[in-house]
Amino acid sequence: MGNFACRMHLLINLDPAASKALRVLDDTVADEPGTLRLARTAAALLTRRGSAVAGIPDLWESFLRGKKQKNYFVTYIGHRMNISYYECAALYFHWDDLAEFIGGIPDSNQLISSVQFDIKEVLYKAGARSMGIMYALMMEPFERSLKIPGNILDLNDDLEQMEACLKEWTSDGNPAVGKMCMFKTVAVTENELLNKLFEEVTSAEEAIITQLGIELISSECLIVVQRQASTQLPGGKYYNPNEKMKKIAKTVPKMNNDGECDMSILDNILRAKPGMGSANLETHVMWWKNKPSQYLQNMSEEEREQTLNDAQKKCPSFIEHIKKKKIELQNKIDDKLKTRQQKKADTEATYQNTKLKLSRDVAKLGGPWCSQEVDSKLNGLNSEKQKAAVLTQLKYYKTVLCAKGDRELFNESKKGKKHSLDQLKENLKHVLSLNDNISDDEANTEAPNLVYRSLDERSERIQNRRQEMLFKLKSSEINLKILQTKSRMQQFIANPDDLVGKSVFHKCFEKEK
Repeated sequence: MGNFACRMHLLINLDPAASKALRVLDDTVADEPGTLRLARTAAALLTRRGSAVAGIPDLWESFLRGKKQKNYFVTYIGHRMNISYYECAALYFHWDDLAEFIGGIPDSNQLISSVQFDIKEVLYKAGARSMGIMYALMMEPFERSLKIPGNILDLNDDLEQMEACLKEWTSDGNPAVGKMCMFKTVAVTENELLNKLFEEVTSAEEAIITQLGIELISSECLIVVQRQASTQLPGGKYYNPNEKMKKIAKTVPKMNNDGECDMSILDNILRAKPGMGSANLETHVMWWKNKPSQYLQNMSEEEREQTLNDAQKKCPSFIEHIKKKKIELQNKIDDKLKTRQQKKADTEATYQNTKLKLSRDVAKLGGPWCSQEVDSKLNGLNSEKQKAAVLTQLKYYKTVLCAKGDRELFNESKKGKKHSLDQLKENLKHVLSLNDNISDDEANTEAPNLVYRSLDERSERIQNRRQEMLFKLKSSEINLKILQTKSRMQQFIANPDDLVGKSVFHKCFEKEK
């Protein structure tokens, strides 16, 4: 068994390869890696074992129940194998619902703000989709293949097919978008989460970025597969095993899962059992501290039987009480979500009414003033209406046009003392001088979160990335052949006849003259 490698490690190492490819994708299209950041922040915000301080999983689950939808997000805690692939698939599935939900939360914190910042970007949506497609076509089927009973040599066909598909997808990601099956022994899983990934998209930019993401991820994964599975790929010493090798490998499992599980249990215990739920953890601590087994053992047989019977009789009532308590808590969460959503709607309605009223008041004054018109406009009004007119202009520029300037310039008073007409007029002129060159459209338009590169610059960077990728793949193929040759060296020494019909590459060094 020591001559073979656990193929679960190969599966695990495909995760950092994809993370590296996503960083390249984000840097190529824009200049801000954020696809995996959004997957992590969304999981921390919307799962029960995510962020204990800023998370809102109860509100999110209540929101999904209103849509009769399941929550596919899982927390990163306790999940260390290929979590990024699955989390990106869940992020893409919930993308529209998450954008709607996050926009209706009136109370914000830094975690919510981070998700709000990233959820608008088509780059991150396409990156999540490309990761999800690779999860559906490669990661999840290969993991199921590892769990099928058999020995490690049964994976030869799957590994060969994986290498062939990754080579094809490296140059063209369209077959993967079209749901091309990678393995012959296992089919692609059919469920609403994975089927969503292969639905046709209306955005051409999203489709292009998705294809590029698949090509980059495939190239990085191909390098890992060729490096770690060289012995079982064409040309490797275990690719076409003889009868002796088949007999040796008959008892070798596809993965060293038992030993890994034992170590993971030990790791959980040493880390205060992070994989346990709060109720199980509490029960474990109480059992350890109170030692109920010793308490029962010290009883007589009749007392112990009576105590256990009483506990058994009371158990249904306890379960019923817990169920009622759970329903009450759930109703409170639903009411809390409805209250927040209503508060958000009321705030927006009030804000719109305020803007409408200010627009009408300004229209009565002849529209928004510019800095050269202030004196002439005020001279056309009687003294009683001048101060109100200046305040209306200030409020309009602040609320409707979102004009720039210190907040004190828009206030009617300072430290409880109201400004005079002259002071208000000077403030208005100052505000107008700061905003005279800003149009209404510019004032009301939010700056984009990311600055996407131009098409020409993007094409140039993509071409450069492709050249780098081809160079890496070429080097990887050469290294694969070297590894395979080294692994079979003892075989060739023992049986030189095996070299007949083979091509030999020579590596020579010439001394400088």
